[in-house]
Amino acid sequence: MSDVFVVSDNIITSLGFSTGENASNMMAGMTGIRLTENEHISPSPFYASLADTFRLTELFSQIYNPSDFTRFEQMAILSVTAALAETTLDIINNRTLFILSTTKGNINLLEGDSGRKDPGLYLWHSAKRLGELFKFRTDPVVISNACISGLQAVIAGSRLIRAGYYDNVVVNGTDIITEFVVSGFNSFKSLSTGP
Repeated sequence: MSDVFVVSDNIITSLGFSTGENASNMMAGMTGIRLTENEHISPSPFYASLADTFRLTELFSQIYNPSDFTRFEQMAILSVTAALAETTLDIINNRTLFILSTTKGNINLLEGDSGRKDPGLYLWHSAKRLGELFKFRTDPVVISNACISGLQAVIAGSRLIRAGYYDNVVVNGTDIITEFVVSGFNSFKSLSTGP
């Protein structure tokens, strides 16, 4: 059985766009939770941790045209790009797998008139598009099992390496806050009235 190691990581949150930035801000006692007023997401204010849209667009536009990708895809691409930049892994081979871990993917595409016809709504389509962008040669795997998706993706990747199917696995976990997500948690009475 092979040992498995994490060789690189990246985190994009309201506290920063790198693991180091997130850790420093947490150690400084900062919180990314804010009272959010966004009528496109919720008719009433709610507390949430939202990544800075302006910064996301600014960073993303340095590598790709933001209008070619959804917010969900932009966050995934930025995170994978940053993590891979810290490695010397050759991901363009048949021994490297890409796993997309998400709860809802591009669920915000349901909000438009054409949303139900947009292939980006399908998680397999998003994973395939991201895999092709990074030139992975193997078919991507999608793990979408509610809040446990990220951990399950890491465990699945580790098991696939240990079993000898792959030498490397790139795991990306991305989710965005949308009207669908907020209304869902609100229906469970699980939105907090404070941070």
